[in-house]
Amino acid sequence: MSIFSIFIAAIGLGFLVLIHELGHLWVARRRGMNVETFSIGFGRPIVQWKWRGVQWQVGWLPFGGYVRITGMEVGRAVKQGIDLYAIKGGFFSKSPWARIQVALAGPVANLLLALVLFTGVWALGGRVRPLAEVTHRVGWVDPQSELFRAGVRPGDWIDRCDGSNFQPSRDWLCAAIAGDNQVSLSGYRIDDMGGRWEPFSLQMRPYWQGGGAQAAGSPGPGTVPLHRTMGIESAANYLVYPGGNGIAGLESGDRLVWMDGVLLYSARELSVMLNDNRILVTVERGGQQQLVRVPRVRVADLWLTQPQRDELSDWRHAAGLQPRLNDLWAIPYAVSGTGLVVAPYNFIDEEERLRTSVPPVSGIEAPLQVGDRIVAIGGVPVDQPSKLFAQVQERRVHLIVDRATAATEKPMVRQVDDQFFPADLVQSLPSVVASIGQQQPLRTSGSLRLIGPIEPIRLSQMVAANPDSAMAQEWTQRTAQIQRVDDPAKRLQQTEALRAMEQRYLLGITLGDLSVRTNPLPQQLFFQTISETGEVLWGAVHGGIPAKGFAGPIGIVEVLHYGWLNGVQEGLYWLGVISINLGLLNLLPLPVLDGGTICLALWEQITRRRVKPRTMERLVVPFIVLLIGFFLFVTYNDLSRLLSG
Repeated sequence: MSIFSIFIAAIGLGFLVLIHELGHLWVARRRGMNVETFSIGFGRPIVQWKWRGVQWQVGWLPFGGYVRITGMEVGRAVKQGIDLYAIKGGFFSKSPWARIQVALAGPVANLLLALVLFTGVWALGGRVRPLAEVTHRVGWVDPQSELFRAGVRPGDWIDRCDGSNFQPSRDWLCAAIAGDNQVSLSGYRIDDMGGRWEPFSLQMRPYWQGGGAQAAGSPGPGTVPLHRTMGIESAANYLVYPGGNGIAGLESGDRLVWMDGVLLYSARELSVMLNDNRILVTVERGGQQQLVRVPRVRVADLWLTQPQRDELSDWRHAAGLQPRLNDLWAIPYAVSGTGLVVAPYNFIDEEERLRTSVPPVSGIEAPLQVGDRIVAIGGVPVDQPSKLFAQVQERRVHLIVDRATAATEKPMVRQVDDQFFPADLVQSLPSVVASIGQQQPLRTSGSLRLIGPIEPIRLSQMVAANPDSAMAQEWTQRTAQIQRVDDPAKRLQQTEALRAMEQRYLLGITLGDLSVRTNPLPQQLFFQTISETGEVLWGAVHGGIPAKGFAGPIGIVEVLHYGWLNGVQEGLYWLGVISINLGLLNLLPLPVLDGGTICLALWEQITRRRVKPRTMERLVVPFIVLLIGFFLFVTYNDLSRLLSG
């Protein structure tokens, strides 16, 4: 971040504090209270002046601010034996209701400011956001979740959550964070190719990320979850190639829509498909050709008779394969010399069989049937067993991209959600897919282009090929961090996890998302943000969000900085969000905040008994210490995030 952009963001934060304190000042003076000091920031003033009987100043620490009203210094009153309630023009000399009004004025000013800012966002045409932030479409579902077992798949639509309209920017995470027990979801199971929308309604239990579907109430053993989840691991997004060095045949603006038999709804789905170790097999069944994704397994994991092992050994020699037979890949089916599936192989280890029988995301993961004739592996025609065996060793994929002319204006999110795959794409896709595995596949149909076969690369290869890239530098930092771990068991665990990640397949290209317009009414955005803030606070209270997830002043400046970088609407939006957060946080019933002042005044109003100054001091001082500690803690979080990138 540049010094200038940090300065602009800090000015924005100071403006929010200014409005908050002006709310206190305006109401205090209307209620006859004597305002001594109005300060933006804390500490020794760097600028100060006197105006209309008030000392105005800017402190050297520009985060926060205060209005000092006569008689508010409880500690001094206790030491000097002053009756706070008798000070003329003092805060406590006024009625409890007047004090409540003054305390409420700051948060209310922030809330009203947010509504004004959101009105500005609406008047300027709304925000432009990545599709993944605002879509109702599911991008990926944890195969072990209740949601998956209920039949929800990538591309399905979430319409309502816990009885309210689903808010994509919030509910992908917040419903699981804030939910104690059951979360109700309703929406539509969608078949984009068939044009069918089937409604569904279900209830499920959130669980800890990383703890497995069974860990509904607490983190799983040995895991460090970030938050709870409903099983939706990703929202849907477009996979748009921005251009640059990459895959032959891809052009800037191409959208990946299909890979190896499956429509692509998210980058998460793409990654899972690249790394689930399945290959695309073209089979002839009942006189028609169709595609099936079949798992690859090591020959060493199969329970083979001696004739079966000899047959595979003959194929290995005929294909000129150098590795030992046990180290080679195979599909778990016995195949005749003419390519007919004779029978499934047995596994030595039941766990390996279960691993290859992961729940299918789509019908294309269905098992092969006895009598199927294999005509192509990975899109490459095979006419003899040795070629089949050789092709199984290769990890290749096919892509279909949409090269439709880009719209001159950003589409509305609802338009994209309704037609995630446009009608002309749906009409052209089957003919391209059906040609895969033929000698001359159909490479072009309408705006669609068939790309491949493509050989994915491992992450370790990508890092080695680009040693000066940001990814390589991050990898070096991770390796160094692991070496500094003192606990040998933890160091070994993290090392193994890093090695496993190094072996993950990538396409070797960067993909972006589609930018869409979203423009809810100001009052909708206002109440949505209030609800979201409340749910996040509740999630922090009952443990759904760890304390380290909160940002401090530096983090807030970062948010404002990146907001303004993305345009006026984005800057106004984030000013509004932070203004609401500032208002609501100040309403928390803690003695050092406006909410605590309101609670003490309500107590006096209801009981008709004044709170003694010494009691106030005993309440306030510990919370001042806690507030300073929390401020230092969130600032440490901010600095840690900045230093770690």
